[in-house]
Amino acid sequence: MNNIWVFILSSMRAGSTLLKALLATRADVSDLPEVQFDGIYSISCAEPIKVLKMPAGWTEVGYPSLPDVESKKIILIRNPYDTVVSMQEMMKTVYPQHPKLTDEKRLLSYWVCTYKSIMNKSYCDDRADTILVRYEDLIDQAIDSTARIFTFIGCKDTRGTDSYSRPDSYDWKWGEDDGGEVIQTLKIQKRDKSRSNKKLIQLINRSRESKALMQSFGYKNRQV
Repeated sequence: MNNIWVFILSSMRAGSTLLKALLATRADVSDLPEVQFDGIYSISCAEPIKVLKMPAGWTEVGYPSLPDVESKKIILIRNPYDTVVSMQEMMKTVYPQHPKLTDEKRLLSYWVCTYKSIMNKSYCDDRADTILVRYEDLIDQAIDSTARIFTFIGCKDTRGTDSYSRPDSYDWKWGEDDGGEVIQTLKIQKRDKSRSNKKLIQLINRSRESKALMQSFGYKNRQV
């Protein structure tokens, strides 16, 4: 089998580490640390299906910038409410000296800019090399969702899974791959569907761009 490059495109805190770990349960899929997409030329691993993930950076313009190789793209989307709340938790841990980094308006703007950029690059068109994966479906319907993704990237074993292993050659950690307690359980955990941040809910519901993106990604109206 020839090399198959698979790029996971997403915002931060959208579940890219979890998705990569789930995909790596197959013998023909790599388990690489977080690597810039243009770093593919320095990668050496035995598995023919090489999965890379690199969420959009804070001030990254024109995300994603992909190398000129034949590839498959996984657009990983997570509800903006849960993404922002998860980012707040990460920022409090990684950058406690910068409380402004947890501002809801700033984080929601990052979410919007990231997925508008992906949309503007036409990665969301109905194309054979692109698939949309909602984080919520990955959690709530793990077996069916992963089976669909395994088929899409060309795995020999397309049975779905809801569990995974720790990587052999690197460690998960905050600021790069997710180092939180949840992923350390090595099994998909049901998500918290509570909505206590009223300010964030208002921001999302008042944002035409947020609502338009949610609709384009298949979320129900006002599903925050």
